Amino acid sequence: MARALHPLCLLAVGAGLQACVAPPDDTGPGSAGDSGDADAPPLIAVGDLLTVPAGSFTMGGPGDDARASPEHLVTLSRGVELGRAEVNNVQLAAMLNLALEGGLLGGDYAGNVTVTNSMGTERELVDLDGAGSTGDNRCRVQFDGARFVVQPGWEQHPATWITWFGAAVFCNLLSEQEGLEPLYDLEDWSGITYGASGFRLPTEAEWERAARYDDQRSWPWGDAPAPDDTVANYDFHLDHTAPTCSYPAGDSALGLCDMAGNALEWTQDRHAPYGEQAVTDPVGENEDGRRVIRGGSWNHEAERLISWDRYYDPLPSEAYGGIGFRLARVGG
Repeated sequence: MARALHPLCLLAVGAGLQACVAPPDDTGPGSAGDSGDADAPPLIAVGDLLTVPAGSFTMGGPGDDARASPEHLVTLSRGVELGRAEVNNVQLAAMLNLALEGGLLGGDYAGNVTVTNSMGTERELVDLDGAGSTGDNRCRVQFDGARFVVQPGWEQHPATWITWFGAAVFCNLLSEQEGLEPLYDLEDWSGITYGASGFRLPTEAEWERAARYDDQRSWPWGDAPAPDDTVANYDFHLDHTAPTCSYPAGDSALGLCDMAGNALEWTQDRHAPYGEQAVTDPVGENEDGRRVIRGGSWNHEAERLISWDRYYDPLPSEAYGGIGFRLARVGG
């Protein structure tokens, strides 16, 4: 693992300011959120990354939701690595502690209300007092007066109540930790999709190719069986999220977990309607900034699990107990 730069360097770069040089590091890497040395920065665990090969596929599908049609040919000109699992609460707490150490956080996190960024254009990153109206649905990462911790028993559950902005900051911090280029500018919140090797969110097309690879399957596990509680966490079967990768029978052909159910996932794209023409390396754009989320969640019905489904498109400032994210990385 690459030596972690001090997080002040990271957000200075992300905000378009002059980069700084990391302090000397004579400590070895430790576990996520615990470096093994009280003076060393916390480390964010990367987790397993699996390759989604380049190639062409038919994106979209039939159904009542017109946002998923028309079907159209998409070519991805390069492979992409995706996180095998959704980012979990331990990883999120480690990110927040890394930012906390650098003095990069604002908001009333001491009162467990909200976390914002203190450099660049301020946005909410995590809704610490988020609580849904249904199910056992609360933010499981909290500030204990000194650091961010995960409520016992929820360590391996997907991180939720994180905004799109929070996911972008997570990716930037992890990129800097791994010696890669941060891809999100925290002044205007634009992001580099191709041409650099840092971490980012998957594009909608990358996400769908990963879920349907490589036979146009309806669900990540195939065209049968229809969804049930052996393949996915959905429709209040558990009344809350499950630990990531709890449903191996529902894994995709590439070995990706929870592409259907557990938590919806932020993507890189702003929502844009599909066209009929073939496209290469698409990234959706619109004027109001709404982002596409994919995959269905623990509190959604079976029809939301189908791999071409495009669920409602929240603003990047919104956070919910059913939305998380997974990592993506491509070469430069």
